[in-house]
Amino acid sequence: LDVRTNCDGTIALLEACKEHKPKFLLLSTFFVYGNPAKLPVDEESPCEPLGLYPATRLCAEHFCKIYSRLHAFHLNICRLTNVYGPGEVFDNTKKGAFNHLIWKAKRGEPIDLYRGGDFFRDYLYIDDAVEALATVAERAPAGELYVVGSGEPVMFKDLMDCLHRLTGRGSAIGSMEPPLFHQVVGTVNFSMNISKIKRLGWAPKIGYEEGITRTLASYGS
Repeated sequence: LDVRTNCDGTIALLEACKEHKPKFLLLSTFFVYGNPAKLPVDEESPCEPLGLYPATRLCAEHFCKIYSRLHAFHLNICRLTNVYGPGEVFDNTKKGAFNHLIWKAKRGEPIDLYRGGDFFRDYLYIDDAVEALATVAERAPAGELYVVGSGEPVMFKDLMDCLHRLTGRGSAIGSMEPPLFHQVVGTVNFSMNISKIKRLGWAPKIGYEEGITRTLASYGS
């Protein structure tokens, strides 16, 4: 499925670009970096994907670069960090995992965190992500790559403390060992240097406490 979606699907879109030559903005992922040796990552950091999903996303980037050179259309690539907020699924632990935890905390359900949440990550609220993509689409020179995140990493267990305070539910927090893939990808520390996209005039506006508050409100009573 990853190959069909990220490789075959991207090529199908690129084939259409050969004739129509639109502005093409590819959304990629921070997972292409694998387990970075140096933080924060930026646009020049080496990519060492550790699974099929990030490998196919990196392949999609290469396909886009090749097609844009051969067929002369405007291309930009954005590698997004973890994005959360209203509209994301909340009942799937594999997709939108942070939204899933927000939903469980709102219901007062027990929450098991990988290794007790003792790692930091970069989380970006959906409205800020949309504004970042619009900024790149409108202002970025052709051929440029941007990392898109909050630029302010936060300890995962601190996010849980914030959730408890905002919900008042006090979900029991447990610790669990992650599956093999998440042992090398999902529980490593991660942060982004967003200096390059800031030079286009964009900066995140919504901190994680405000973002969590808005997400909780979107789930209703």
